[in-house]
Amino acid sequence: MDLISVIVPVYNAHKTLHRCLGSILNQTHKNIEVITVDDASQDESLSILQGYAKKDSRVRVIANEHAGVSKARNTGLAVAKGDYVQFVDSDDDIEPNMLETMLRHLKKERADVCVCNYSHPCIKNYLGNCTLNVTRHADLLHYVQTTFALVVPWNKLYKRSVLTEPFDETVHFCEDDIFGFANLKNVKRITSIDKKLYNYFVAPPETKEEELSCINKMARDKNFYQNHNTYWYKRRDLLEKSIRYLEQNPALSEGRVEEYAYVRIFDFMIWELVILTSTGVNAYGMAREMQNIFNEPDFIKSVRLREKYGVKMKDMTAEEKNDTVVLFTNLCMNACREIAQSEKPLRPYFVCLQLFLHYFMEECGAPNPIDQMGEAFLDKTLCLSEEARYAQELLGKTDSIALLSPFLQMQTV
Repeated sequence: MDLISVIVPVYNAHKTLHRCLGSILNQTHKNIEVITVDDASQDESLSILQGYAKKDSRVRVIANEHAGVSKARNTGLAVAKGDYVQFVDSDDDIEPNMLETMLRHLKKERADVCVCNYSHPCIKNYLGNCTLNVTRHADLLHYVQTTFALVVPWNKLYKRSVLTEPFDETVHFCEDDIFGFANLKNVKRITSIDKKLYNYFVAPPETKEEELSCINKMARDKNFYQNHNTYWYKRRDLLEKSIRYLEQNPALSEGRVEEYAYVRIFDFMIWELVILTSTGVNAYGMAREMQNIFNEPDFIKSVRLREKYGVKMKDMTAEEKNDTVVLFTNLCMNACREIAQSEKPLRPYFVCLQLFLHYFMEECGAPNPIDQMGEAFLDKTLCLSEEARYAQELLGKTDSIALLSPFLQMQTV
């Protein structure tokens, strides 16, 4: 039976470790090694890990000095003996048949990586059921544009042989995105299944400040839109690293590297909206943040690069654009909240993308569905998806003045 190395980075996770490790050790695929790497936890995490190691010989415990999640994952990778690797975060858990299902599908499709869906209140894997040949431009672009298919390491089973580049230990936000780009050069086939096999833990509202994720801390910072220490800006700061790794990918010609790198600069704008809204971020601050982003040269370039696919940004004065950004932001936030509260089977990212197209984009030729924005523009025109229909209904009942007025009043205070 194939050996799977399951790598679990741990830091102050005593509240969730039993659930996490229990779900791994109870897998239907039994031939696993569970490499737990404690990052100098200040709670009982290390003793909990040592207790599991005494009871189950498949559990290995490594105690690191405090150096962050990337160092912990790299430590696990360095000692992994399996032909396949699975990452699991210590506050999450996995379905009992996850490893068996992923391995069977990966081998059936002769793929290098298998991606699955996962439970999360506002993020979903939008790759669905498919197998991609990422040596081809169309398939590779589709994969890279499906942000949370590429980015996170924990919803994937990897062939160990494709993981030649470690996590960058100097990067403390989106380190998983850079890891995905760095190792993409080794991958030929990626297969995806729509089953939710991974359960992502979201901290409850009463969580203490010191236990919050960096994203939750961003949202609680009253001045987050002024300090640029936020989701989009942190990802923008990794542009140079992204380009350097993409230049090593044999599937990319020299002219395509920028296009692939700048995909992230666009879609992290929408992901910041979707994710920070789910944390209860201040609406005024979010609108100011979006105004800042929309005026950044790198963001503007990320949109203009789509012109080759038949869509371009509308001409607007600076004042028109700033006002429109407020409308767009508030409507997106309202939509995300409504979707979350009603549990409608809608993908928030694509609802926000539809709203972005409505307010900011127009045709400059025939929209080309090879690009996500070109495809979404065709969807907007024909209303093929539930997201496009929902966005049109939302726009039809939107009172622009009512959305804009509170923001203008706050500006004058």
